[in-house]
Amino acid sequence: MENGLVTADGTKVLTVEEYERFINAIPEAMKAIFEINTITGLRYIELQRLYENPQWYYKERNQIILPKEAQKKEKQKLPKRTIDKLPTTFSYVFSHFLNGKKPPYRSSWNKDLARWSEKVGINPKVGPKTPRKTIESWMLKTGIP
Repeated sequence: MENGLVTADGTKVLTVEEYERFINAIPEAMKAIFEINTITGLRYIELQRLYENPQWYYKERNQIILPKEAQKKEKQKLPKRTIDKLPTTFSYVFSHFLNGKKPPYRSSWNKDLARWSEKVGINPKVGPKTPRKTIESWMLKTGIP
């Protein structure tokens, strides 16, 4: 089976077919975490902070505005980051995310991703950067800036 795209740093980028196989391997209670992570392209720590701060999602604008404290990235220069162009179904998935299990510690999440990858035969395995790099790739292919 083809390995698909892998970035220079070894991050797996999922094809649509691989994404479908992978998402079907995730237990229902954890699915929304991965879906939100992929749809938004958030770093995992930002996803954890979004769960704790749902007010960062503006339903009426279907937009996430991350304040500087959400990012806490060494090189971060912007006072805030806006994530828009979210799908119309985002609020539905977001409500499942908020009402579901809290995103686990990063180390547990990484083990889960590896286990699910092995279960469906995805190699190299899905890692913490995969959702972000996958959505970036898909957006570039469809012409979304």
